[in-house]
Amino acid sequence: MSTSFRVLFTVRISHAYYSGACRDFAFTFPPETAQLLRDGRLCIRERDGALSVISGGNEHGVPAVPLGGSRLRIGLKLVNPRFGNFTDPENGLISSLRIYGNTGDPASLDPPEQATLVGNRFTHVLSGTDRPVAVLLRDPSGTIWKMVPVESEAADSVGFDMTGYPAGTYIVEEIFAGGAERTRYYIDAELWSSGIAALIDVTIDDMFYEHPPEFVIDFAARKDLLKYYVIAKNYSEADLGLLSVADAGYAEEGRPEVTFSAVLPGDFTASELPLSLLEHDDAGIILFRSDTSVTRRERGRRKIQLSRNGDVLITHLPQPGADRADADMIIHISKP
Repeated sequence: MSTSFRVLFTVRISHAYYSGACRDFAFTFPPETAQLLRDGRLCIRERDGALSVISGGNEHGVPAVPLGGSRLRIGLKLVNPRFGNFTDPENGLISSLRIYGNTGDPASLDPPEQATLVGNRFTHVLSGTDRPVAVLLRDPSGTIWKMVPVESEAADSVGFDMTGYPAGTYIVEEIFAGGAERTRYYIDAELWSSGIAALIDVTIDDMFYEHPPEFVIDFAARKDLLKYYVIAKNYSEADLGLLSVADAGYAEEGRPEVTFSAVLPGDFTASELPLSLLEHDDAGIILFRSDTSVTRRERGRRKIQLSRNGDVLITHLPQPGADRADADMIIHISKP
C-alpha cells in the first residue's frame, strides 16, 4: 500500500508593509504539540513566512491517524526587532500574548484574544482593596479549578501553582461586594520560556482532510505624516519660497497622490523636530509635511521630488525604512 501526503492546513503571516511574504516570525512548537505531530504522522513545511501541516495517509486520502478534535498549538516568535517601527500600533503586538483560535468557524481564525503568558507558577496581583474577596481560577467554559478566599487587607496578591494542569487559557476572577474583575492568563511553562509573541491554538476538524483551510494572520502597516525638513545653505527667504515638494510618481505607480504643505519654523507644532536639532549657520529651514498620513511600505514611493522654481533638485526623496520609528527626514541642500 502506498502512502500519500496532503496539506491538512496552512498558517500564513501577512503584513501590509511588505509587497511579498512576511518573514518576521519563527514557528515554535511546545512538546505536547511536537508529540502530537509525531503520533499523528504529521510533518511540517515552512516557506516564505507560511507553515503547512501535512498529513500522511493511504492512496485514497484516508489519514493514517485521524486527528479530528485534537488541538495543535503553534507559537509565533518575533525575530525582527524592527517590527514595531512599521507596524500599526493598534494592530501590532503588545506586551500581552495574542491568541488565535478557531472555535467559531473551524476554517477561519477568530479575532485574537489577549492574555498574560505565565508559567506553571504565577502571582496574580489583586485589582483593588475591597475585602473580603473571593479569587476564582476558572477556564473559559466556566469550570472552576481553584478558589482562594482573601480576608486580610494586607494581602495584595494570590499565588497559583498550576503544575500538572492542562496548558491553555484560564481566567482569574475577583468577586467582591462591589462587583467583579477578570484577568485572562495563558498558562504554559514551555511556551512562557520560549518568548513567543502570539499563539495559534487550532482544533483540527474532520473537514480539514477534504478542504484544508488557510489561516491568515494580518498585520496593518503604520501610518505617519511624511516630513521633509529642508536645511538650505545660502538660501534667502525668497529662495526658500521657491522650493516645493511634489509627488510626480503616483500616476505611474497607480497609487494615491501624496500632497505636501510648506511649514515655516514659526509654525512648527510640538510634534515637529526642535529647531535646536536643525539650525545651521547661514542656512534657512523649511518643512514640507504631507497633508495626510502615509502608509509605510517596504518599497518606497518613487518620484517624490524636491524642486526649486520648477527645476527638480532631488528626483527621489528618501522614504522612512524599517530602521526608522518616525518619518522625519532631514534634507541638506546648498548653493554657491
